[in-house]
Amino acid sequence: MFRKLLIAGVAASAFTLSAGPSVAADYTLRFAHHWPPVAGMQKQLFETWAETVKQESDGRIEVEMYPSATLASPPAQYEAVQDGIADLTATIQGYTANRFPPAPDC
Repeated sequence: MFRKLLIAGVAASAFTLSAGPSVAADYTLRFAHHWPPVAGMQKQLFETWAETVKQESDGRIEVEMYPSATLASPPAQYEAVQDGIADLTATIQGYTANRFPPAPDC
C-alpha cells in the first residue's frame, strides 16, 4: 500500500512540475547594495525600478535584489560590479572616494 502511494505521489509531482510552461526572463540582473531589505531605498526606489524594468521589457529582464551587502561589503560594491559578481550597485560616494577623477572644469 505504501509503495503504491509513494509511486502515485512521485508521478503526481512529476506531472505538476511538467504541466505548465515555465516563463523565465531572458536576462537576470543582479543588483547589489548595502541598504537593508526594509529600507525606503529598497522598498520605494529599487523594487519599484526593478518592477518597472520587468514590465517595460515584457518580462524579458528580471532584477534580483541582493540587499544588506549580501554579495559584497559596502566599500567593495564597485569592485563587485567590475568583477562580475553583481551587474548593478547603488553605493555612497564616500565608499568610492578618489576612484573617479573630477571633471576637467571643476
